[in-house]
Amino acid sequence: MTTSDVVDVVVVGGGLVGASAALSQLRAGRSVALVEPEAPTLAEAAWDERCIGLNAASIEILRELGVWQGIAAEAQPIRSTVICEAGRAGSVRFTAEEAGLEALGYNTPLRAIHSGLLVALEGTDCAMRRATVVQHRIEDSHARLMLDNGQSLQARLVMACDGTHSALRQACAIPVEAHDYGQTALVTTVDVERGHHGCAWERFTPLGPLAVLPRGETRCTVVWTQPHAATEAVAALGDDAFCAALQRAFGRRLGGFSNPGRRMRWPLRRVYARDVTAARLLLAGNAAQTLHPVAAQGFNLGLRDCATAAAVAARSEDPGSTEALRRYALLRADDRAAVARFTDQLVRLFSNQLPVLSGLRHLGLGGLAVTPAFHRSIMRQNLGLQALARLQAEAA
Repeated sequence: MTTSDVVDVVVVGGGLVGASAALSQLRAGRSVALVEPEAPTLAEAAWDERCIGLNAASIEILRELGVWQGIAAEAQPIRSTVICEAGRAGSVRFTAEEAGLEALGYNTPLRAIHSGLLVALEGTDCAMRRATVVQHRIEDSHARLMLDNGQSLQARLVMACDGTHSALRQACAIPVEAHDYGQTALVTTVDVERGHHGCAWERFTPLGPLAVLPRGETRCTVVWTQPHAATEAVAALGDDAFCAALQRAFGRRLGGFSNPGRRMRWPLRRVYARDVTAARLLLAGNAAQTLHPVAAQGFNLGLRDCATAAAVAARSEDPGSTEALRRYALLRADDRAAVARFTDQLVRLFSNQLPVLSGLRHLGLGGLAVTPAFHRSIMRQNLGLQALARLQAEAA
């Protein structure tokens, strides 16, 4: 193994977005090194209940990367989505049929997606480096990364896919807008008494949003967001008491809940980078924007970051040039701003209990239900299809 390697692109971070970025750049014809301190594993814990709602655009991107077929067996189709508010009559329903799709998306275990990406990378020339970046500097027409194992990497482009607390973003002094929601998301699975028929529910309660998504024939994923103390309290309950509390929050649309899986918890913050590029560097995924899980847009947005970066790289002689980075930032601007704004406003609106806002929420849901153009616009945004169409035009 040499102490210094030269590649077109270095991807820092080997999670879902990092693995997607590396594979996308390889498919764009670039030589790639992937830097990740933890050894990637194909045997992630089976008890890990985390799932991601992959939307229609993401499925198309994963198909183009050649990994969807290996993931699909563990993916549960979402054929409709219902949005409702606790204490209010009525709801809004989006269906795959009205979108002209087989499914609006697929609720998919995180471990299945990651394994599918890693299997695909194993059959490539991607240079894997189990290390941490300790220094990043710009030298003439390339960037040089010094690693804690004594090696260095030289690349024309560095992709920072190193998460919410991105060390590379901080090293480049890219400012962020940050907001602590004061909430923790609890993720688990439960058995349901009645069939879910492929329907995903987003229910807004006084304490925060509660999502129940199809996971198996008689099982659902639960993403329950509440203030920190309330989440800790329900997480500590016995199984029967937990299911009873969940029932009170959700209602009996799916009958009784039982047999909960492991309860995993994450505090929620919004972190939005004001810029997504610096000299020879771009941000993707949570390093660029970490969003509230409501509407399940985070990884879908990050996957479009990766696909956009690859499309730009495929058409650029130098993927880290000022022009290529300017193009990437321009192509990502509207999509990331619209999704980040939509998720943030949704959380803030439904978290506020002022009577006037409560009435506006009800009118808003009613408008979604009865105004076809507004209804279609929201659905198309959540499917990621508008952004994907712009990306495909760039790649053409």
